[in-house]
Amino acid sequence: MNSYFKSLTLFSVFFFSCQVYDAPPEPSVSFPEGGAYLEGEGIEIVFSEVIDSSTLQLRLWDVERNVENEIPQNAKPTIKKCLLKKCDTSKLILKKNIATLALNEELSKGGKSYVLEVQSGLSDKEGNTTAINYFFDLQFRNAPMQKSDPVEFDNGVYILLAQVDDPIPAVLTLISDIIVLEDGTFALVGAEGDEINGDPKNTRNPENLIVDTTTQGYTVYATGKITSIGGKRTLESDTFNVTIPVGPLDVEMEGVRIFADILKNVDTGKDQIEGSLSFEKVTIINGDRRNEQGGGTTALIADFVPKELVPTGNPTLCDNNLCGEVTGKCDPPSNFPPSQICE
Repeated sequence: MNSYFKSLTLFSVFFFSCQVYDAPPEPSVSFPEGGAYLEGEGIEIVFSEVIDSSTLQLRLWDVERNVENEIPQNAKPTIKKCLLKKCDTSKLILKKNIATLALNEELSKGGKSYVLEVQSGLSDKEGNTTAINYFFDLQFRNAPMQKSDPVEFDNGVYILLAQVDDPIPAVLTLISDIIVLEDGTFALVGAEGDEINGDPKNTRNPENLIVDTTTQGYTVYATGKITSIGGKRTLESDTFNVTIPVGPLDVEMEGVRIFADILKNVDTGKDQIEGSLSFEKVTIINGDRRNEQGGGTTALIADFVPKELVPTGNPTLCDNNLCGEVTGKCDPPSNFPPSQICE
């Protein structure tokens, strides 16, 4: 994963030293706090400048992106062609440089996840036109409810994966110990996992992952709540920060939050976590110099790992082992994990 950040740093140096040119409009999605939309909530797409409205065209996919982080070739879009004048059974409106996509009631139910595609050919008023498609991961959540049933969960180690495209390209792989109490309180400690044996960077195969025990490794600590209502389990973390060492630099992700559904994997019968990871800000630190960038949201998935396949050296919650064999960034918060987690 760290090679991605190295590429980003070099790219930033060269990019900002180049002459400014009149770039085509760039879309971004304005995500709500927590990274997931309430059911029925409109999706706000913000453009870097006013666009030629006739060139705006969207597609919506109800699929998981493949190992190349692309839409599978055999996939069919949920909405094939969404224009201002016609968007299937949904509605798209544009005011100045902000478009709002209001999905119909069925598509915007809580628990639904999508990939939104802003297609190439998007132009500004001067005719500067995009040559690439932009993709954004979206998720809808249920309206908040007060009362939860007792929560059941397969406690243990999970491989948690999230691929970030914007504003930084990165693959986050965390070998994570998760414990959930009956009242839904949960704690998570994770360590960076590096791929081996020629597997891709976004592998979730525990047999081809190792804990990064070099000085470039890092750990993650999170708490939050899981609710269970009518058999539907929903996870929402508290906000937390992550510091990732990249050579002499530190990359800080601030205001990180996980929102996800907990499902049963049909192949293993164990719990699987599917949802989104959002962050409010990214800062690249080089000594006293700080380069701040915006936040984003991406899809997240986590698979249960059988005990015999857990990579060695991973941190654990309840046996004074919050760093595992990580020698890089490991700074557990005070009073972590909550005392009741290990009672």
